[in-house]
Amino acid sequence: MGQRLCALFTALAAAGAVSAAEWDPIARLTLGTILTDNVRLGGAGAVGGVGVAPTGNTQSDLIFTTNPTIGLRGQSGRTNVNVLYSPVIRGYLNESVPDTLVNNLNGTGRFEAVENFLFIDANARITQTEISPFGGVANDPALINANRTEARSIGLIPNIRGRFVDGGQYTVRHALQYTTFSQGAFSESLSNATSANASGAPGRFVIPSLDYRHLTNDLAGTRVTTSDFIRARATFQVDGTFQPFVQAGYEDNRFRNSERSGTTYGTGFQWRPSPRTQLAANLEKRFFGWSYLVNGSHRMGLSSLNLRASRAEQLLPGVAGITTVQSDTRDLLDQALQSRIPDDALRAQEVERLVQQGGLPDTTGVPVSALSSRVTLVDTIAPSIAVTRQRTTGTFGLLWSRSKALTESQIAGAPDAFSTSNVIERQGFNLSVSHRMTPIVSLSGTMSYTETYAPTSVAGQPDRRTEQTIYRVSLSRSLTPRTSLSGSVRYQTFSSNTGPGFEERALIANLTHSFF
Repeated sequence: MGQRLCALFTALAAAGAVSAAEWDPIARLTLGTILTDNVRLGGAGAVGGVGVAPTGNTQSDLIFTTNPTIGLRGQSGRTNVNVLYSPVIRGYLNESVPDTLVNNLNGTGRFEAVENFLFIDANARITQTEISPFGGVANDPALINANRTEARSIGLIPNIRGRFVDGGQYTVRHALQYTTFSQGAFSESLSNATSANASGAPGRFVIPSLDYRHLTNDLAGTRVTTSDFIRARATFQVDGTFQPFVQAGYEDNRFRNSERSGTTYGTGFQWRPSPRTQLAANLEKRFFGWSYLVNGSHRMGLSSLNLRASRAEQLLPGVAGITTVQSDTRDLLDQALQSRIPDDALRAQEVERLVQQGGLPDTTGVPVSALSSRVTLVDTIAPSIAVTRQRTTGTFGLLWSRSKALTESQIAGAPDAFSTSNVIERQGFNLSVSHRMTPIVSLSGTMSYTETYAPTSVAGQPDRRTEQTIYRVSLSRSLTPRTSLSGSVRYQTFSSNTGPGFEERALIANLTHSFF
């Protein structure tokens, strides 16, 4: 799988003429040492929702980590690439497990095969995700937790774009997404989505548009979803800042064990009163009830505020209930720094410096995931804010999520987070603050809290509730413009009303060198 992912982005990068001045290479190496009193987080983890081992069943270890990070961002000619690969190689002094490699890849690319007409997009991702939402999150890849699985995904999206004679536009695209999991029944997932859109010419008071989508999903070689959706929309150009719309359509969803179809209708708007503020909202009647989507942002001097919320079905089986509304820390900081640093390249460098030197997380949200073969209805609300000052940077994100099973399990014997409850709720927050004490010394702290709750649907079974809190304080010092040394203290605790929990304390030291 790793060879296929690398080959895909090598081909994209080679498709255009590469000019060194137009590309931003990334190369970092971090050597780390972790002294922990609970390397297995209490024991076996929480596979399939089973409680973790007793708090007393702990094992201390000294872990040595090597974390090379290589990446490429930039554009040349008709090629655009943004790829970052950051594996963690783990070695254990007490031989808790054999030395292992934990992968982390995030890559996107685009090649303009025919100018202004044919585009080929690609993506590749390797992530570590929870198996059960009730087993605790292993926030450090060096720790051992059986409640974690590796998801590997690769996608290819050819699409064409063009214009009608009257100035209208059309788009036709096909999205192929292939995902594998390191857990038995979730060995592979394949999604095929074909869509087409046509819209009228801009500049008129009413702009009509028509959308069509055909989607199929296969899990472990079995067809579990076939969905067709057609929608007509009329957008009204009230003025240059406000565009409301109305829409109506028909959907036909055929799941393995059931079928849901019917008419759809709704309304929404896009509003951009100033370059600092934008808000988009959509409300639509669907087969499961009302869906909604809210996406807004506001920039205030040296801070930025985002609000993202949605209610929609998740048809892709495998990792169910993953929230797509987490705010990216780099995007938030980029918005907050636009007034201070207008130049895009210089602002990107400052954002990266703040993230690396301050030890800020990649996202401000709380992870939400669970392995299941069911079609789910996911509600999420996630506001976030980033604040920058001359010497202090902070991010704060809230999350509320509710996942409801809409179908029965579609693969017999597969792990199922909804086996004892049709509803899983998760709420929490993530707070990070970094303060530059001197030009070369920074102090940072993070705190995250997650609560997961599921009312039982099985007679005789109790409701389930788990809580996890993680604290981390770090001190970093720049040794050279490209080399830094950091030390951290971490404490985390996990509790469950249906099983034992765990505690973990760790001392962490990292030496990082950036080659570019």
